Amino acid sequence: MSDWQRHSENLIRSLAPEDFGSSPVYIVGKSEAGELYRDFHAYAFTTHGLDLLLKPVLIQSKRWRGRGGAVVVHDELLQKRDGRDFGPALQGVLLHEASHLISDIGVVSDPVIPESLPEIREGIAAAVSTPTDKRIPPTYWHNLKWLRCLLHLYWRALFCGHEVTLESLGIPFIPRNYPEMACILAGHVEQEATEKQHIPLSEILANPGPIELDALWIGYILPFCEGASHGYRYEEERKCHPG
Repeated sequence: MSDWQRHSENLIRSLAPEDFGSSPVYIVGKSEAGELYRDFHAYAFTTHGLDLLLKPVLIQSKRWRGRGGAVVVHDELLQKRDGRDFGPALQGVLLHEASHLISDIGVVSDPVIPESLPEIREGIAAAVSTPTDKRIPPTYWHNLKWLRCLLHLYWRALFCGHEVTLESLGIPFIPRNYPEMACILAGHVEQEATEKQHIPLSEILANPGPIELDALWIGYILPFCEGASHGYRYEEERKCHPG
């Protein structure tokens, strides 16, 4: 395991220790992940059953420790962007994927069984070879629960002294001409994140979140993303952005 992979796993665990517990977290670089991931365009991805698909690679590198969360990182692309192995860009990408693991996939209880792996493999191959701008609406994979979890991770990272930025989180529904939206979203979660920074995220997400975040999601983000799914470039229109 390289230093950047070790740092990556430690970062994820340190921000949500109760959620990950003793379950393995596998951070695998694109350069070592095999032919299936050769053409993927994103900085990183995760999905149900990814640990099982990566099991041969993990066994070969003597890293397999049983079922757990897994993330494939486009290490070559991130190194070019950051100019170093473990910079702000990688940290933001890790928080993005960790939020998927916690809010949707399940760190310990991923129900995927080996018999379903061929179908998952085909889905991954199709998804990762498709340019990001064609995979709309962005809320299909990134729902309100994911967003709330991600913003909690962001604040926890800042509280711990990490240099992660809002831009590096890769929130897919931030209009390009309205970057202030990320700050507004983060602001709506700041108080909750401050008061509950030592509570498991799974417990936080099981309860209602800040009403301001819910209102912004329903009143602004969903309408624009629905427009994007019908062929509109929502990042170029700001008909109903909050004042």
